[in-house]
Amino acid sequence: MTFDLAVSVLDACDYLEARHIHSPIKRRDPIEPGRREKELAEIELTRAMLALFRAQRKAVQALLEQHYPGRKQLPTPPDPTIIMALEEDMGGFWRKIFNIVQSGMIGGVLIFEAKVPIGLDYSLVNMNAVEAARKYVYDQLKPGVDDVTREALRKAISGFVETPGMTIGDVISALPFDEARAERVAVTEITRAYAEGNRLAGEKLKEDFPDVPVIKQWFTNNDDRVCEICGPLHEQIVLLDEIFHTDFGDFAEPPAHPRCRCWTSVTTDISRAT
Repeated sequence: MTFDLAVSVLDACDYLEARHIHSPIKRRDPIEPGRREKELAEIELTRAMLALFRAQRKAVQALLEQHYPGRKQLPTPPDPTIIMALEEDMGGFWRKIFNIVQSGMIGGVLIFEAKVPIGLDYSLVNMNAVEAARKYVYDQLKPGVDDVTREALRKAISGFVETPGMTIGDVISALPFDEARAERVAVTEITRAYAEGNRLAGEKLKEDFPDVPVIKQWFTNNDDRVCEICGPLHEQIVLLDEIFHTDFGDFAEPPAHPRCRCWTSVTTDISRAT
């Protein structure tokens, strides 16, 4: 689905929902702040991840064909240069991914700004969001995504050199370059970006107004897709620097798992102010 078509689908769903007609596709909760912006960001990030995967697939296939032309060589250990193909010329794709995550974090700041009527230096908060996005994407998201792909590639190549009749196409087909993975990463990371931006704004509020307690509340998309991990978290309230507790683990903020669609609302608790 192209981006323009996806936007048109959302437009149609908005039209139906405005007339209390059930949406034909699963969406985020109608009461979720920034719902449409998050959904559009998920579409953009899915496309960006797919573009990265296509480039990685092309690089891997080219090197496999170079190292194993017609499968004439005897089986050998996977050449490390094939694994390194995942790193070649991928910077532009990751810059696009960074830009989308950065926009999501700033979107989380904007949601906080609209909800909390206290003046803050939001230019500084936005600068913090940009730096947080940069650090997260390049220090955590990129290594994590590449590690999954790299391990799958090692296994696929090992199978290729050890299995008579296995083709390069079989190797490529076995790699996690599919749309389902791209969409899973996109939903997870947009959830994370908005929650992080919301939290960063709360941290600035806490710094500027130390006598005003800042709280956060966890919300699920309260529908039949809510999992057993997130269900007990719905509407839990803790202080900003505390964590949410469940039988499945402790969480500072969403996502609690891949494809998590939860969100937090960071606000002041004037009733507890000193």
